[in-house]
Amino acid sequence: MGGKMNQSSKRFLFPCVVLISLVMLGCSNPASSGGTPATVALASQIGTITAGTAGSATFAVTTANVAAGTAGTFTWYTTSAGSTTTTAPTGITPSVSAVASNAATVTMTAITSAVAGSYYFTVTESSAVSAVTTLTVSSPSVSMVSISAGSFNNGTSTVTLSAFHMSKYDITQSQYQAITGNNPSYFSGNSDAASCPVEEVTWYDAVEFCNKLSTAGGLTPVYTITGRTPATGYPIVSATVSATWTNNGYRLPTEAQWEYACRAGTATTYFWGNTSGDPDATTETYAWYASNSNNTTHGVGQKLPNPWGLYDIVGDVCQWCWDWYGSYSSGAQTDPTGPSSGTYRVTRGGCWGGSSNILASAFRSYLIPCGGNFGIGFRVCAP
Repeated sequence: MGGKMNQSSKRFLFPCVVLISLVMLGCSNPASSGGTPATVALASQIGTITAGTAGSATFAVTTANVAAGTAGTFTWYTTSAGSTTTTAPTGITPSVSAVASNAATVTMTAITSAVAGSYYFTVTESSAVSAVTTLTVSSPSVSMVSISAGSFNNGTSTVTLSAFHMSKYDITQSQYQAITGNNPSYFSGNSDAASCPVEEVTWYDAVEFCNKLSTAGGLTPVYTITGRTPATGYPIVSATVSATWTNNGYRLPTEAQWEYACRAGTATTYFWGNTSGDPDATTETYAWYASNSNNTTHGVGQKLPNPWGLYDIVGDVCQWCWDWYGSYSSGAQTDPTGPSSGTYRVTRGGCWGGSSNILASAFRSYLIPCGGNFGIGFRVCAP
């Protein structure tokens, strides 16, 4: 055994010496030497944040093996899978308190520009990362009025309608921004802008809002929108839109629904009678128009409602309807949805800059669907 080492033995000896040296120097996995990893976990959301309003929600944080005083950091993701990072949602400011007694609190503070939806994030405390957690910003409520089934005469024929619901007010700037993240309104600088009706929306913008409001409320959207131009952002100036009326989501009123709801069982020129004026005291109790608007929109619900409880159904802003503009059919109709094609979409109701004659229940107006302006908004319907 004391003889000379051959070349083969030399080749194998050096690697063995290196391996032995590494073990002796302690180059092993830290966990194998008794270290316990840090952990962090988040509880479910406490409190509700409603889009379009200021508020906050909290998440309780539980940690282990995280030093007291540690302040966590946030990472936001596009989906609950946590595979693609993104920026913090608009209108939401996240914060996390320093760890104390293995606990901390995450606070999500929202301002009025917060948009309805689900947002996904993790919190990192020291070296520990929580599971992906969901922040829910709920959809703003839209007050609806139940409209019973019935009939009316549109001047050409008798129209019969099934029961439906219509929003009590025009869609406001705050509601529109809460759902779309956008407020195009010319009068966005008004002191009461949040409660003023949204305007400067195209017909395409209005139908997309209906779909987004439906999705936010867990309903099935009515509209299928393809060929949207632009692909993202606003205003939408072109698209192909079809409707599945049996779905339970929000939709624009048909022209027939709008007039039936505006008349509210009356057969007079205006729902308050046969007379109006520029100015006229009675007219001014029900509508904002050229004689009393001071050339601006006003917060919804300040005038008296019509007999069925609909506010600002005339005046303040004209309202988009679903229908293409065209001649009425001569025969009796049930739940009509208008012509199958056309150039213009119907608008109804008159606006802040118009004279009293356009406040008449039967008055019809129209505009190209890509042509929003500061006198046109909308309200929504549902089954």
